[in-house]
Amino acid sequence: MASTVPGTTFDLSDREQFESNIKDGKLVIPVGTVEILGRFDKQSSDRKNVEEIIIPGSVREIGNGAFSQCKTLITIVDDGFHLRFVGTYAFYEANIQRIRFGKKVKHLGEFCFARSKIRSLRFQKGFGFGYIPEGAFFHTRELEFALIPSSVSSIEFKAFSESALKSIKFVKGSHLEVLGVECFSFTNIESVRLGSKLRAISKGAFCDCKEFKVLNFEKAAFLRIICEDAFWHTKLTDVSISPSIELVGGYAFPDETRVTVMPRDEASLLGVVSDSFNGSSTAHECVVLESSQMEAKKNEIYSEIFESLATSDPPLEESPEPEIASGLPLEPEATGDSPPELEVISVPPLEEPPEPEATSDSPFEEPEPEVILDPPLGEPEPVATDDPPPEEPPKPEVILDSPLVPPESEVVSEP
Repeated sequence: MASTVPGTTFDLSDREQFESNIKDGKLVIPVGTVEILGRFDKQSSDRKNVEEIIIPGSVREIGNGAFSQCKTLITIVDDGFHLRFVGTYAFYEANIQRIRFGKKVKHLGEFCFARSKIRSLRFQKGFGFGYIPEGAFFHTRELEFALIPSSVSSIEFKAFSESALKSIKFVKGSHLEVLGVECFSFTNIESVRLGSKLRAISKGAFCDCKEFKVLNFEKAAFLRIICEDAFWHTKLTDVSISPSIELVGGYAFPDETRVTVMPRDEASLLGVVSDSFNGSSTAHECVVLESSQMEAKKNEIYSEIFESLATSDPPLEESPEPEIASGLPLEPEATGDSPPELEVISVPPLEEPPEPEATSDSPFEEPEPEVILDPPLGEPEPVATDDPPPEEPPKPEVILDSPLVPPESEVVSEP
C-alpha cells in the first residue's frame, strides 16, 4: 500500500480492507477515500459474490488497471465529477455506465474506458484537459454521442474507434487542431462540422464510417493536410478542398466522391499522389508528388503543428465554481493540488461602546485639544471666569496647577 494519509487510500488488493467493507453484497468504499490502488481480481473467491461497487465522490485518483475486466456494476457518486486522475486501463472492459468529468482533471490514461459499458459521457463546461488519449473510449458499444469540450486540442489514436457513436459535436470556440490516426474509424457517425482551428486530419480518421455522408469544414481556415484513407469507405458525395489545404493523401476519399479543388496560385498548388482521389477535380490546381516527397512534406507539416501545440498557451479556464456534491462530508482535499478554499463566515459587526454622556461632572470628558497636543512649559495663566471658583474639587479638564491631563490609569469613574 502506498504511503499516504491513513484512511485516504483504499487498496483493492488488501483482502482484510476489502472484506471489511462488504455490505449486503456490495463493496462500499468508505466516504473520505481519496485514492484507489491495487486491482479488483474477479477470479478471487471473495470477489465473485460482489453485486455492486460503490465509489464515493471523495475519490480523486483511480490507479492503473484498478477495475480492469470487472464485470460487477460500478457506480461512482456524482458520476465521477470529482476525479482528477484516471489511470491506464483503469476501467478497461468494466461494467461502468456513466462518467462526468469536472474542470480539474489532470490525467486520463490510455484505454482508460476501452471496451467498457459507458453509455453517458459528459464534460463540464471549463474542462481543462488538453487531449483525449489513445484508445480512451475504444470499442465502447453503448456510447452513441460525444460532445467534445473546447479545451481539447487533439484526439489521439483510436480514441473513439469502433464505438457506437452516431453523432459528435465540437463546442463553440473549439481548440481542436489534430484528429489522430483512426480516431473515429468504424463508427456510425453520419456527419461532422469541423472547428475553425483544425490543422490536420490524420490517416483513417473517419475510414469505414459506413453512414458518413456530410463533411463540413468550410470554416477550417487553417486545415493543412488530409492524410491517406481519411474518409475511405464512407458515403461522401461532394467535397471542396479549400486553398489552405496543402496535401491530400492516397485514397483520402471514396472513388465516388466528387472532389473540387478551389482556385489557388501556382505557389500553393495542392500536393497529391496519383490515387488521392479519382472523382472529378480541378487538375491544374494540383501537383502530383512521389510517395517519398509526400512523406517528407507530411512530416514537415506535422512537425510544425506539434511544435506549435507544445509552445502555445492552453485555453484559459473559467474561474472554478464551488462544487456541490450531495452526501459528501466537508473535508479538505488530500491531493496537494491547491490549498482548500477558505470558508466565508458572516461575522456581525462589533458593537461600539456607547459614548459617555457629556455632563459637567463626567470624568471622561475630553480635554481641550491645545492642552493635549501642545502643553505649555511654564505656569499656565489662570482661567478668567466671572463666577467665583467652585468650592468642590476641581474637575480634570480645568485643573489649574498642572498643564497635563492626568494619565488614564488615574482616572476613576464615579459609581
